[in-house]
Amino acid sequence: MRTARVPGKILLTGEYAVLDGAPAIVAAVDRFVECRRTPARSFEVRGMGLCWREGGPEVAGLNFAREALAVTRRYLLGRGVELAAHAFELTDDLRAPDGQKLGLGGSACVTVAVVEAALAIAEANGGQARIKALSKAQERDRIFKLAALAHSRAQGKIGSGVDVAAASFGGLILTRRFEQAPFHAAFDASPEAFARFVDGSPAHPIEQLPIPGELLLLFSGKSASTPALVTCVRQAARRHPEAWRAFLAASEAATESLARALRARDMAAARRQIKAAWAALDAFEPLTDVDITAPNHRELMALAEAAGCAAKPSGAGGGDSAFAMGATERLEALRTTLLRDGQFAFVVAVCPPV
Repeated sequence: MRTARVPGKILLTGEYAVLDGAPAIVAAVDRFVECRRTPARSFEVRGMGLCWREGGPEVAGLNFAREALAVTRRYLLGRGVELAAHAFELTDDLRAPDGQKLGLGGSACVTVAVVEAALAIAEANGGQARIKALSKAQERDRIFKLAALAHSRAQGKIGSGVDVAAASFGGLILTRRFEQAPFHAAFDASPEAFARFVDGSPAHPIEQLPIPGELLLLFSGKSASTPALVTCVRQAARRHPEAWRAFLAASEAATESLARALRARDMAAARRQIKAAWAALDAFEPLTDVDITAPNHRELMALAEAAGCAAKPSGAGGGDSAFAMGATERLEALRTTLLRDGQFAFVVAVCPPV
């Protein structure tokens, strides 16, 4: 038995804007998905009380894992490697006590974990000679590309891939949207064309930034649907193009300024840019006809401001978790206040680069 262990994510800045080419900053955090693999008579995936076996009906809750396996097998086939059948068992600690998803990128973690596990099986079973030798950075990039394509296929060709990037590379990264279309075309062409394209395409752009310390997370109390939120925001962008352009410019400016502040280890400036990023989202939110910022997340932002911290929703918002950034003792005081009010608040560390 072997295990792949992949971190969850918190998106600091760039939500929605990253879909139109703006940069984003995303952190890998120490909540994980694990994928255990064991030899089996046929391919199967188990997790969340569900089970999918090759040749059987699709299982909706395991579609990301199934796509990750299919994409990796096609890549390996293009390299002349037939993957031996295995069972993949998925577990995670990305949920609230009541079982709801916390918005830490579980589907992205699953795709990365299954890709890692499948590639490791191929290498362990003698396929290493047929798989192009790569440096560690190139290997992580290959894992990212395969997982990002699988995630895109499972999600209906939407999304930016930044959550997959966090799960693949770890650390705190400045990155941009995964350009899906060429990978979809190569995948559909042939296994050989797909493998050549993956190995020959430029590395996905990422920059590892200095890690600012721990983050306090607050669960809204309900899980959000990213595809539904993205659809609402996209519709609002078409209805209000000038406001959308203003949001894109403000989001990009805040992200780039946050990156500069983190490089300089200027945490006061970093907190100002977190606030600026949320102000840009807050200005556009009324045009979307959907609540992107949960009521208790607004309360967190007010508490954080009073405590000398900064807070905002993570990712698409609409539920899930918000984060606060600040000095450790102030985050702990915030957590104590939130717990006393009966809310689910917890501290995470940013994982180092893989």
